[in-house]
Amino acid sequence: ALYRRGVACRALGNLESAKDDLKRAYGLDSANAAVKRELALLMKELANQKAKEKARLAKAFSKKSSSLLYSDKEEEEARKERERKEKEMAEKNKLDEWKKDWEDECVERLSKGEEAISFEDWEKERKKKEEEEEKERQRKKKMEEERKKEERRKAREQARANSSGSSKNKSDDEDDSDEELTEKELAMLRGYKKTSDGRTTSYFTREQTEDEKKLIGCIAPKRLNSAANSGTGGSCTLPSSEKEFENGNMTMSYGAENSIGNMTSSVGSAWNKSGTTWEEKDTTDWCKSCLVECLRSSTHVYTPSAKGCSNSDSSTSTYIASVKEVENVTGDASVALAGGKKRYIYDFHVGKLRYDIRAEEITKEKETNDGDTEIDATVAKVVASGILKLPDINSAATSEEELEVDIMAWKKSPTSDVAEDVGECQKLFVQDVRKSVLNFVEKFNANF
Repeated sequence: ALYRRGVACRALGNLESAKDDLKRAYGLDSANAAVKRELALLMKELANQKAKEKARLAKAFSKKSSSLLYSDKEEEEARKERERKEKEMAEKNKLDEWKKDWEDECVERLSKGEEAISFEDWEKERKKKEEEEEKERQRKKKMEEERKKEERRKAREQARANSSGSSKNKSDDEDDSDEELTEKELAMLRGYKKTSDGRTTSYFTREQTEDEKKLIGCIAPKRLNSAANSGTGGSCTLPSSEKEFENGNMTMSYGAENSIGNMTSSVGSAWNKSGTTWEEKDTTDWCKSCLVECLRSSTHVYTPSAKGCSNSDSSTSTYIASVKEVENVTGDASVALAGGKKRYIYDFHVGKLRYDIRAEEITKEKETNDGDTEIDATVAKVVASGILKLPDINSAATSEEELEVDIMAWKKSPTSDVAEDVGECQKLFVQDVRKSVLNFVEKFNANF
């Protein structure tokens, strides 16, 4: 069914859905030639589609394309180029003008019987002369500004003196001239003042009286879970629910041992009792270790059904698939609290899960005194080994069917006489790996 739906999706152009269905079909039956062929054609079509998209985007963002993405940049470059050419033209015209002036001066010097000078020396003298003229212009401009400033100041003083003469009969409290302001008033106008302890602060800072300080009490920052914070006589006190904090149900610790697992589903930390404020705890290290531990514990024992052979005359093989090593585990995880509810967020990728399939063959059995049969000797050997990939372990995958497991080619292929049994053992082992991932999710939820 997955194969037929994948073929139909590919024919309709829904390549991603086709990819999901065919990969799941391949995971259930990796020896199916039709699934392999269809999956290979699909991957080739996806690669071609990706190449076309890449070429289209490259053309869209290329400076040489007809797209308007770089039109503003091209206009800016054109404007700079025009300015550069205009500057070069102005310098060239200036140089031509200077050479003409130099030639005229050389002719004048020769007519007076003086020796002509080179253009380089004449240019240095000309630049020095222009610099001196520029300095002189700046000096005159500064002197003119100072003269105007002095005239304005004298005009203000004259106006102030006239105003003071016309209001001699007014009291000093009604006089608003700058000369009549006290030093305290001038300091206030500058925006600063002195506090009672000698500190310089803003004019708008208001000091509290002793009565106000006693009324407010201690406002120094305190640790919410510290028993030393409780007290009387104006010191800060903790809420009445301090015992709940001390019991560890809602403890807010500042050390590495703190975890969101101490929070209940309805409340957060001590500062977030209602649980309505977003609160998040990074659990990546713990989750990585737990996931690797759960995957390493994955194992499956498969015993093929008897095929008409006598137990006394022939040996029986049991196939055991187990994880050898878990490598390249990447991703992150966290626990968030918002709206009074916990949210378990994780997204991991397992690059390589190496596994072996061993065949344990019972070579000898014996009967006990009770009449039962027990194994007297076994022989174990690795008949196959391979690699699994788990590319997408995330919060959205909540069932075994949604967990994607990629089965790679055999590192050690089984022989033809045991290939069928090994293949069946591999399928069952993949199911156990999925169960191990769900076991990790259960531990994650239980621990936090």
